[in-house]
Amino acid sequence: MKGMYIKKLNLVVGVYPLTNKEWYEHLNGGLEGILDNKPKVDVLPLSIKMFCNTLSYKKNLKHCYIQPDHTDLYNGGYRLLTKEEWEYCASAGGDTELYSGTDDIWELTQYASNDYSDVGLLKPNKFGLYDMSGNVDEWIEGNQIKDKEEHIKQTFNKNPHSYTNLSRLGFRICRYIPIESS
Repeated sequence: MKGMYIKKLNLVVGVYPLTNKEWYEHLNGGLEGILDNKPKVDVLPLSIKMFCNTLSYKKNLKHCYIQPDHTDLYNGGYRLLTKEEWEYCASAGGDTELYSGTDDIWELTQYASNDYSDVGLLKPNKFGLYDMSGNVDEWIEGNQIKDKEEHIKQTFNKNPHSYTNLSRLGFRICRYIPIESS
């Protein structure tokens, strides 16, 4: 997984939402499953937490997800971004871009209409992060969906019998880099 270091947050953030290929490679060596570069979707937060803890274990890092109701955001293991971290990363710090990857509303509509395709096909934002304004909605820390109300509204309009559509929810992982004391 390719990551970008965001200095102000002391985070290494996934450049792309996690892909099917990465999911299956890290969980079972890529022996079965979809091995493409589309975002891994149709996954619940508990499975994401298990994935993050498995990846942390493989890299000799502490687990962020200690118990179902306790998360250590700052121990150096893999985890989901918080809402504030996600928003900071999407806006490239809020100083340079109105939207992720562009200030042009027309260009943004092209990003937003890019529905479930390979990651990284559109222009990155100033932090070098792709698909922050398009492709799939993302889970964030606290079992929340980024822009949950909009996701539910769009899902309800497509299928009035379903309030959430997990088949279009992906996720992006990060890792806190503890500041070393000298």
